Amino acid sequence: MQSLNIWDLVVGDVVQLSAGDKVPADCLIVESANLECDQSKVVAHEDDCADPKAAVLKGLDADPFLYAESYITAGSCKAVVTCVGRHSTRGVEAAPLDTNTQTPLQKKLFSISKTFTFLGLIAAGIILTVTMVMLFLGTGFSDHDDKGKQFLKRLIENLTIALIIVIVSIPEGLPMTVAISLSYSVIDMFEKDKILVRDLTAPEKMGEVTEILCGKTGTMTTEEMKIESCFAQNCHIKMFRPDTLLNCAYNNDTTDLIKESILWNTQAHIEMTENAFYVPQGNGTEVSLIKWLQGAEIPVHKIMLERESRIRAWIPFDTKLKKSIIAVEHPQVEGTVRVYIKGAPESVVNDCVASFDQTGNKIAFDQENKNYALTEIMRDCMTAVGLRAIAFSYKDYSAEDFAGLSDFTSQETRRELESAQTFVGMVSMKDPLRDNVQKIVEYAQKGRINIRMISGDNLDTAKAMAVDAGILTPAEFNTEAPIEQQRLYAMDAQDFRE
Repeated sequence: MQSLNIWDLVVGDVVQLSAGDKVPADCLIVESANLECDQSKVVAHEDDCADPKAAVLKGLDADPFLYAESYITAGSCKAVVTCVGRHSTRGVEAAPLDTNTQTPLQKKLFSISKTFTFLGLIAAGIILTVTMVMLFLGTGFSDHDDKGKQFLKRLIENLTIALIIVIVSIPEGLPMTVAISLSYSVIDMFEKDKILVRDLTAPEKMGEVTEILCGKTGTMTTEEMKIESCFAQNCHIKMFRPDTLLNCAYNNDTTDLIKESILWNTQAHIEMTENAFYVPQGNGTEVSLIKWLQGAEIPVHKIMLERESRIRAWIPFDTKLKKSIIAVEHPQVEGTVRVYIKGAPESVVNDCVASFDQTGNKIAFDQENKNYALTEIMRDCMTAVGLRAIAFSYKDYSAEDFAGLSDFTSQETRRELESAQTFVGMVSMKDPLRDNVQKIVEYAQKGRINIRMISGDNLDTAKAMAVDAGILTPAEFNTEAPIEQQRLYAMDAQDFRE
């Protein structure tokens, strides 16, 4: 698999798409898993669905067509390109540039100009009237011989003053000055921050903003994560060196399960660079996990190839489930289909009934062990200090038993795959903030702009990162405060909906 510019695509190319991707061309689905698509921007096909804004279920058994410029909202798929260029739904003709319509700020400036002009005319009229009355009275009661000459001189002066007031009161250069200022601001944003503003009204709208909703991963953070620690076999080990995983207390079976959970249950892929290096591409979290294994000199590309043509079921990561599930016919264990689950610890650990002790033997995973993993390890050692936590588990089926399962999109089958899992382990990841995030937050707060961070991570992780970014103060990140007080500063999705 290789990344390619969308303008280099031709009919017959096979593309792989996942949640968050924009469909690059008109395509026909050949393989999919829980695929949903938002095609509200495809005007030519809005009549095909009852609600254009709703996500449309796609797949071989539903609607197998993907339109260019639509978005994948859930699931993943492989699709073959069927149409490009002027014959696709994107077309090649751009919308004409509108240079006649005034922006909201231009309309307001024009209204202000009219108001100032009207007030200036009234003021000039009043001043002219008063000065002329005074001139006539003064001239009429004057005994000077040259009062005619004086009258003409004063008349010209009064008219000049009135005319100057009218000219000064008309701000002809104000709209042009503001437009030039905005244009230079747009150029400055592109040269310094590489931000291309295509619509001149955008800076005007930003001037009215009082609240900014900002994502965390990849927006406020670099998304270049480093594995900090690993918890498995009831041992919490710091990953100080790249090869610590292979030189610690974990036995080979456990490390093999960790490697398979990362490399087989992933939507990331490996690409070869011009220098013949294998580089992972895809979601930042999955890429960071693969790089961790690469740092330990594990042949990730070879292991990932072992799952090809052996995938029996796949439920890609879902934000509601907070996990991804894949079933692979194991290449080393004959006649066994192994189901791997990777996701948030709170959604993985509770479905496990077994784990491994310090010697690598399988033991019962009772509620006490679950609480220890979720509280003392995940919360106290990982999320409370701003680390992301990812958990792994697995379950084995015989090939005959797994063949009896069907309709992997149904909730019953999914619950069967999730139940009676064996807990493998949990890793913590550090996603560092971008260099200028604290300065931007401080600058925005000085301008009375509130920044609210939105994240799919654990609530404690999000709050710790918010403190690092300056969005929350350490006093607001008081985990010992009453729940009602904590919800004033941070809450999960369920509390927000309520």
